[in-house]
Amino acid sequence: MFPILDAPWAPVFIVVVFMLHPWLGVLSLIGAILLFAIAIANEIVTRGPLMRANGAANAALARVLRETPMYPGMQAEVMIVTGARTMLEYIMKPMSDSFNRAFREK
Repeated sequence: MFPILDAPWAPVFIVVVFMLHPWLGVLSLIGAILLFAIAIANEIVTRGPLMRANGAANAALARVLRETPMYPGMQAEVMIVTGARTMLEYIMKPMSDSFNRAFREK
């Protein structure tokens, strides 16, 4: 997720390198184009196998969850959706809940 935050700054870095020396700028521009092309090719090549692997993993997990018996007193973590959330809240809420439980004295 974090490399995507570097992408908007890449043109600025390339311009700075061009100011240092034109040949270094050309080299960095070629490198950036090559990295972008490799990333696109990687996405195209791995999209299908990754989707199949995720589907198989989800099916296996669903099968395990259906076969797991529930017992009285068994702890379960349930997330009740009460409204719209941002992507950051969606990612950070389980982590913050985990930290809160980990550092709570019983």
